[in-house]
Amino acid sequence: DAEGKTATTAEAVKLAQLIKIEETKAEISTNAVDTAIKEAETTGSITIDLVEVAESETTTPDSGSDSTTPDSGSDTTTKPAPVISSAALPVASLQKVAEISEETTLTVNMTEVTITMDAKTLAAVAEQSAGETVTLKVEKIETKALTEEQQAVIEDKEVAVVVSATLISNNVAISDFNGGEVTIAIPFTLPDGTEGSDFQVYYV
Repeated sequence: DAEGKTATTAEAVKLAQLIKIEETKAEISTNAVDTAIKEAETTGSITIDLVEVAESETTTPDSGSDSTTPDSGSDTTTKPAPVISSAALPVASLQKVAEISEETTLTVNMTEVTITMDAKTLAAVAEQSAGETVTLKVEKIETKALTEEQQAVIEDKEVAVVVSATLISNNVAISDFNGGEVTIAIPFTLPDGTEGSDFQVYYV
């Protein structure tokens, strides 16, 4: 990213000490966001790469090593990286990032999607939050999981993937971003014989 900086492996290890990952959910502490802000090259783009954080925890040195980065001679235990589909974000940190600059964005990279929220969105979400954290949940779902109205919109279309994205605080969904923007980036491999122009993205 030309405007910001994604955590390197060393930085991911540092963040891993401040982020709790259980199964598919990551709990991001205020210290983790503060660290991401400090590591960013500019105030324009703050990135928390949960995928790299998770991967940094999949290989651990044996009990005889006290180093967070094992040397070539140490034994390591490798476990599969968890598939992260949700992240709990501290409301105070969202407000802090929003106040840096009107141009500031916060990007959260999860296993199958990357979410970027601008400053106006962050401020709106923080203002509407009923608790101390906001949970960002993004997952691929089946078409049948959509409401009848939503299914009617796409019933005559060949659907490649359906993604559900929600922001929830204290069991209440937040959908009013006060004119802010949220960008959702999903890795997608074009089937053979197709071009990017053959596909369209719909918000339903």
